[in-house]
This record gives sequence, C-alpha cells and structure tokens, in this order.
Amino acid sequence: MLRIASIVVLVAALQACTFGPDTELALVVDSNDPAVVEQTASVLATRFNEFRPSLFSYAELAIEGSMLHFTFKNGAPEPKVLEYLYSTPGRVRAALASERFGKPWFTDGDIRDAHVTYQNSTRALAIRLTPEAGQRLLQLTTDNVGEVVRTTLDGETLMEARIQGVFGERFLIQGQELEPGLDLALAVVLTTGALPADVRAFTLPRYEPPASR
Repeated sequence: MLRIASIVVLVAALQACTFGPDTELALVVDSNDPAVVEQTASVLATRFNEFRPSLFSYAELAIEGSMLHFTFKNGAPEPKVLEYLYSTPGRVRAALASERFGKPWFTDGDIRDAHVTYQNSTRALAIRLTPEAGQRLLQLTTDNVGEVVRTTLDGETLMEARIQGVFGERFLIQGQELEPGLDLALAVVLTTGALPADVRAFTLPRYEPPASR
C-alpha cells in the first residue's frame, strides 16, 4: 500500500512540473583527434552535470567530427555559468613567483577535488591534492617559508601569497574575485581537471542580404 501511495505522489509531482524548451549548445573542439574530442566531451558533460537545475534535468550529447552538440532537457545551467564551464580550459600551475618558468609545484593534474568554503567569513576554495603532490608540496613549503608562491589558472593569477607556514595535501585559495555562482563553477573546473583541448561556441554565420544596386 505504501509503495502504491509513493508512486501516486511521484506521478502527481511529475504532472505538476512544467519544463521549458530544450536548450541547444554547439561547441567546436580545437582538435581533429577523435580520442581528444571524446575526452573533452566527457569533461564538459561532467561539468554541466554539476549544475542541473532539477532532478529531471539532463543533457544529451552528439559528437560529429570536432563538433559537440549538447541538448539540455528540462532546464539548463545559467548562461553565465554554462559559458564559464566550457570557455575555461582549467590549466592550473603553481610555482614560486620568482621562478616563473621553473618547474611547477603542482598542476591541475595533481588536484583531486575542490569545493567552496568559508575562512573568517570570507569565501575560499578548499583544495585537496593527490598524496604524492601533497608530499612534494610539504617539502617545498618547508624549504621556502617566506617566499611568494603564485597559482595561475590558464595563465591568469588565481592567488599570490607569501608562505607563512608549512602545508601539503590540503590548503585554501583566497583572494580570487568571482561573482557568486562562478566560484562554484571554478571549484567544479578544478575538480574535473583541464580540458584536453580548447573549445569555442559555434554560431552560424549571420546572413547578409545582397546589396541592392
């Protein structure tokens, strides 16, 4: 009896839901390698899945050569979040500010996960590295207390701070200026890892009528 009642409630809930039209997104991958295209599509699908508007929202994917066609059913991520997720390659690099072209302390491949948290009432990103990278960072911070370390995302500074203590596998990134919502998107980007290839939105050329003589 309880099971039947639950089914009736679920059907009623589904009938009460009103979903908008599908949202289409076409992306061009900067690679002709089918394996790279498929890997890029997989990372993007994982990113988009974290911002489903409801339990009934999902995305269908079709791959045609270097083209990715996402169709968002029953709602899509907010436009600004969606754009951030596909336009951010996600390449992370951390090293001493004085050694810009030196060996990195860690990269996006060393990040296990990231999430938004609060530190002294200020939003921050909590980062967790792999155990191997954590051990490496522990030694590097021990040897470089007082030095300035810079973390970049796609070549832009994400954080620059003086090392005041030793840390390793877990640490916080503070100071990044992102509007609400995009800090959550950044955490997802760091967790999923960098895109194997850059992508751009595909739009059809605008039709220009022939000039009249």
